[in-house]
Amino acid sequence: TVKAMALFEQAAAKGSAHGQYWLGLLSEREFGSHKIGEAAGWHLKAALQGHGPAMYELGRAYLWKDRGVPLDEAAAADWFEAAAQLGHWYGLHQIGEMYRNGTGRPADAKRAYFWYRAFEMRLPLPIGPSGLRSASERIEKELLPDERETIDRAAGAWRPMTFAELKGACGRIKCPKALVEAK
Repeated sequence: TVKAMALFEQAAAKGSAHGQYWLGLLSEREFGSHKIGEAAGWHLKAALQGHGPAMYELGRAYLWKDRGVPLDEAAAADWFEAAAQLGHWYGLHQIGEMYRNGTGRPADAKRAYFWYRAFEMRLPLPIGPSGLRSASERIEKELLPDERETIDRAAGAWRPMTFAELKGACGRIKCPKALVEAK
């Protein structure tokens, strides 16, 4: 792990978003609480370069305490939604959870269902009869059949944005404050 850390430090120092992301993960997971603040800093550097997994990690950091940033559910939702807009799987699911539970976003069954369906339609593993209960099944009862059909079509047609498109969409969609300020 020390050797990997040194390699990622070199890559991160050269501005590699992937190196910054992995350095953040190693800082948090391998070196314990004394590196948590560093982890969030590395993830922010990577996120500002359009790294979806780093955006997801920042969402996690803002959602859970003792992650190097203050608890802030709205900021967590902003980062999860940015990761989702870039097509990050867990970001797709997590922003659905945020809308479903009204955490950092107003509770909105339709938006939650949309993000869950976008996630499920891109999941490489089958869901359903195998015993894995899909997230959308938990909320579909709150929607009318025609609403589900409309949202299913929209989720099926949805495509991830590029980072440039995401930055350009800030204002029309809720974006993380750091991303808006970095424009």
